[in-house]
Amino acid sequence: MASIFRFPGADVPADLEDMRRDAAPVPRAADAVPANAPANAPANAPSEASAGVPTDVPAGVPADVLAAVASVKAMPRVEGVSYREIPVPSGLCDYGIGVEIACGEGRRSGWIMVLHDRRPNPAWRSRWRCVALLAMPMDSGPSDTHANHALAADMAWDGVMDVLQPLALPGSLDGTVTVASNARYPADHGPHIDDCSLEIRVSWTPATMETQDADAGAHVAAWARFASSIVVE
Repeated sequence: MASIFRFPGADVPADLEDMRRDAAPVPRAADAVPANAPANAPANAPSEASAGVPTDVPAGVPADVLAAVASVKAMPRVEGVSYREIPVPSGLCDYGIGVEIACGEGRRSGWIMVLHDRRPNPAWRSRWRCVALLAMPMDSGPSDTHANHALAADMAWDGVMDVLQPLALPGSLDGTVTVASNARYPADHGPHIDDCSLEIRVSWTPATMETQDADAGAHVAAWARFASSIVVE
């Protein structure tokens, strides 16, 4: 059975439901990010190496996993972003941290999961891997075209690269950007775009968590900054 750290409550996101394998009840650790934590919530400054590390965990949990949990608890909060932990599907990894984020008055929402396997995963080139998603609406109108959608996707991916490439193992950053639109066709007019949305899915291997500190909080914070700052026209 996989051991997965998670916050109390909250269901697995629907878009991850098809990734669940061998799901089973899993142990919980102390909260890394309190439910509905406000932006800029004070972080506990550790006074010793074990400060901030949850204590209600099963025996045998690797020290770097505990350090990763503590780093999420201590990470700086991005103004205007709310945080809530979500469970990680137990078939994805041996241990995991999942954080749901929302900003823009709830118009932007997504999540990030930091995955850990006890043994190096050849596909990850590490024991660690991050996966994340962001969904958001886009301004749209009659002038929207396929070319404009492609440009929006390129702009979004450029933003992903700017934020995540410094944190990712070279050659490990991968993902998709999907632009979707709904159109109505009035009897006396041409097609009119009613609404348009953007969805970004990305995964990467952390560059330093394998060889240095297990700072999962840096990756969660980076995804929150990206979610709150991305501009796509």
